[in-house]
Amino acid sequence: MARMLNPQSCVVKKGLFPQTATDLNNEKFCFVSIDTDLYSPIKAGLEFFYERLSQRGFIFVHDYSNTAFPGAKQAVNEFWEEHGIPFIPVCDWMGSTIIRK
Repeated sequence: MARMLNPQSCVVKKGLFPQTATDLNNEKFCFVSIDTDLYSPIKAGLEFFYERLSQRGFIFVHDYSNTAFPGAKQAVNEFWEEHGIPFIPVCDWMGSTIIRK
């Protein structure tokens, strides 16, 4: 948080999703980072946050291409298949991906 220009505008939640988001129903987001490693919370996070994403906002999903966490790729691919929302793989160390609204 010390590196953030406007930390008062950041919402950081630690815990199990979606339980950690019960108080975020009316919020809009410009950037969401999902780093939960597992299929269920990633899929739930995509479903929850995409509809609350501001126009031209981004969702960053960590571990998309990481073979140690195949649920990440499964969740993103299913979200794409179900909603037709494209994603962009990132060539970082853990093979993340970005979804833009």
